Amino acid sequence: MFGHKKAKDEFEILFKENYNKLYVFAYNYLNDKEISEDVVNDAFEYVWRNYDNLKNNSLVPVLFQQVRHRSFNYLRHNKIVEKYASVFIYTTSELEDTQENDDDERINRIMMIINTLPPKTRKVLEECYFNQKKYSEVAQMLNISTNTVKKHIMKALSSLREELSVSVNGKDS
Repeated sequence: MFGHKKAKDEFEILFKENYNKLYVFAYNYLNDKEISEDVVNDAFEYVWRNYDNLKNNSLVPVLFQQVRHRSFNYLRHNKIVEKYASVFIYTTSELEDTQENDDDERINRIMMIINTLPPKTRKVLEECYFNQKKYSEVAQMLNISTNTVKKHIMKALSSLREELSVSVNGKDS
């Protein structure tokens, strides 16, 4: 990338002088310590990867712009995850309102769908929903990022919603 010690020293100073300010800036949007840290680290990574192209610009405003942009993207993404989660909760709550035989049949259907998920996606879903662990706990347990946990959850809920809607609409039964 850039092998100059001077550039590395400049970047290190930029990091030390601005990390805390950027963290607070991100935290004001996200209200989450880990995600704020991830967003700030991603912004610094962006500047690091593009340092040669950006070094003639003032990097602090670039960093703030990256943090704001990444925070907004995270919030938009989180709304999508919440939407899928509410669909999942709604779908599973409908199971409680049906007859006992239908309940058993639908629960079996859900379990079959869950069992067809890729192993890591299934594990993440089980830990988050069945064992009621936080995303950060699952991320640490599986040695993956919190964002990766969220991607697995979105994938699982999307599969469940798609398969259950096919079943409910009678196309599968």
